[in-house]
Order: sequence, then C-alpha cells, then structure tokens
Amino acid sequence: MTSAKKLLTASLFAAVAATQAAQAGMDAKAVQVAARAISFAKPAAPAGAKIAVVGSAAALADAQAALSNYSVAAGDGSGAYAAFVSSAAEAKAAGAKVLTIGPLACVEAGACVLGIETTPKVTIYLSNAAAAAAGLDFDPNFKLMVTAK
Repeated sequence: MTSAKKLLTASLFAAVAATQAAQAGMDAKAVQVAARAISFAKPAAPAGAKIAVVGSAAALADAQAALSNYSVAAGDGSGAYAAFVSSAAEAKAAGAKVLTIGPLACVEAGACVLGIETTPKVTIYLSNAAAAAAGLDFDPNFKLMVTAK
C-alpha cells in the first residue's frame, strides 16, 4: 500500500471515529430538555449545584448555556449533582449518587438515570434502577411524560 493510500485510509478511519463520537454526544436541544428534566428530580439540586460534562467542548458550551443557574464544568462527574456522559463506563466513573444523563444504551444498561433522544421526536428515557441507586426520585407528573426502562 502506498503512503498516499495509507494516509487516505487513516483519514477515513479518523472521520468515521469523529462521526461516531459526535453521535454519542448530545445535541443542544437534548441538553435543553435535560436541563428541564433535572428540575423534576427529588431531592432537588441545590442552588449552584455542580453539573459535570464528560466529553466535547461543544457539549460543555451547550450545557453551560442551558444550565446557567448551575456550576457547569468539564470533569468526570465525581462530586457532581448531575453529569452528562456518553457511555455506561463514564456513568459508572461519575459515581453512584450522580444523576447521569447519557445515550439510550446507557439507560438500558442501567448505568444512566436519564437518556434523551430528539429525533424524530423528543423522547426521555428513565432508568428506575439507576435512579434508585443514585438515591433519586422524580415528580409523578414527570414520570407520566417519560419512557421507563
């Protein structure tokens, strides 16, 4: 294989990996929905609660814009009230008492409390097992609007 073909192949794999990483993250609309969902959690987040974002700078910027009344920063989620994650492994690293928000696969694995999809319509998924493990409950009206996993 020539060096030009090797470079092209490497570039293609890098592009595919970047696309998969972006798809695992949350878009701005999902972050806004998650910000609203956090307000239904019990016990409620204290004023200025720490919200961690594990992932890209774009996800951090979206979270900071949507959650201006919280202390939003990049981090692994330890010591935070809530954490935006992109995998079950990141959710487990955040700790047991953290409201983790991630992809549907993470919710189905019981590692994330909430998962949000925005296409083709907004759907919020709730893992009752993960919520119980985190010591969280949600307003009964919120539970009527979500899909339990």
